[in-house]
Amino acid sequence: TREMNNTTCSVNGTAPYQYIFTAVYTGVMVIGLPFNGISLWIFLRRHGMRSPPAVFMTNLATADLLFVLSLPLRIYYYATSKWPFGKVMCTISEMLFRSNIFSSTFFITLISVDRFLAVVYPLRSRAIRTVRKAGTTCLAVWVFTMILTAIWAKKHYESPANNCGCFESHSAQNKTNISPMPLVLAIFVFLLLICNGFCTVMVLKNLHKTLTGQLLAEKKKLMWMFFLNVFMFAVFFAPFSIVLFLAFYQGTVSRLTLRFVTCFTSINFCLDPVIYYFSLESFWEKKESVEMDTTRTQDDM
Repeated sequence: TREMNNTTCSVNGTAPYQYIFTAVYTGVMVIGLPFNGISLWIFLRRHGMRSPPAVFMTNLATADLLFVLSLPLRIYYYATSKWPFGKVMCTISEMLFRSNIFSSTFFITLISVDRFLAVVYPLRSRAIRTVRKAGTTCLAVWVFTMILTAIWAKKHYESPANNCGCFESHSAQNKTNISPMPLVLAIFVFLLLICNGFCTVMVLKNLHKTLTGQLLAEKKKLMWMFFLNVFMFAVFFAPFSIVLFLAFYQGTVSRLTLRFVTCFTSINFCLDPVIYYFSLESFWEKKESVEMDTTRTQDDM
């Protein structure tokens, strides 16, 4: 029987590592679900959508929460070595998993760019940094990632590798059914990594000149936010995009290696609430003080 809807299929080539995957994904879900859920509730209930940072962080928390919600079926698959749910559920689970990895990279970068503009160009950027434009940008990110994911989902659904099991289509052996998503993801991740690095360097230089004394604590929290963003890209997203690209287009990465890297990348979704902490403390509560101090310094110069 080739149709997955009426069969129970075993995990191919994963044991004994499937228990490691099960443990990691379970830990990510247990930690990420309440943290990201509470973060999203705080953003919507307490802060609303009244500032660009609030808009970007609300969308990042939404992407993280959707990612975590995709994990139960993946956990079941690796824990039981079976997939009785059919191709449609497999494709939906993978769509949530992949699209929210992609969208999270954009939202993290948008947070960095917004903070960069607020600190380095506080006056000139006011016309750009509006709630309406932030919302439009986030909508564009969702549409873009959904289009890419839809293209990939079609390939994923039609892949012969998914006639048995799930999450098995990521193989270089299926040359006739290659998705453009790995290549696009790799390109954009490195472009976004460069953007985050640039924002970090520029803000560091600016804060070194303008923020002293009573704002030293806020300065340190702000820099931690930028460093965390760069760290997440360098440690989690960049290796994932490289391995995914090599697995699809070069065939130089084993399926097991790809599974390990994918599993490792999921840990990032437990760390995003740390970004919220540094961003909120540095800007939502102290933003006016930071920008006023920066403006006075520039006027004095």
